[in-house]
Amino acid sequence: MEKTKQQQGFTLLELLVTIVIAAIIAAIAIPALQTTIINNRVEATANDLRNMFIRKRNQAISNGQPRLITNAMATTDIADKYNDIVIKRNDGASSTIIIAADGAVDSTDLVHIGFSVCYTGNNSKIRNKAVVLFPSGLASIKDATQLLANDNDESVAQQKIDC
Repeated sequence: MEKTKQQQGFTLLELLVTIVIAAIIAAIAIPALQTTIINNRVEATANDLRNMFIRKRNQAISNGQPRLITNAMATTDIADKYNDIVIKRNDGASSTIIIAADGAVDSTDLVHIGFSVCYTGNNSKIRNKAVVLFPSGLASIKDATQLLANDNDESVAQQKIDC
């Protein structure tokens, strides 16, 4: 009697088909992964900016002394982590923001101060963010395309935060 030899392993054709399928899946997944990574970086930068505002507010309250936030602190220092993300103050002002000892923003004409956190590349799927500093000294993160109303007076004209 002749013994039949059992097949072991894969044929070259089976391996090639598997590699082609894996390459097609990778070609589809990599751009989506890149978009997710950039969105996460924009979100992290917006969180860093909001946290800096909150930290300065907490320091002012706990020490009983005003704290200053310069535009450089709010725009350059935080955004320097990533080359393709910028932070810009929406009202174009270059004045220093003063957080009073009670935690409120020290300004008589303040509605809110908006900062846009923007990706400078050409990916249209990126969700840019806006960090809004309210007169109370609290800060929040919104999508950059949302219309933002004053937290005290809804009749105040809305401001569009956009990159």
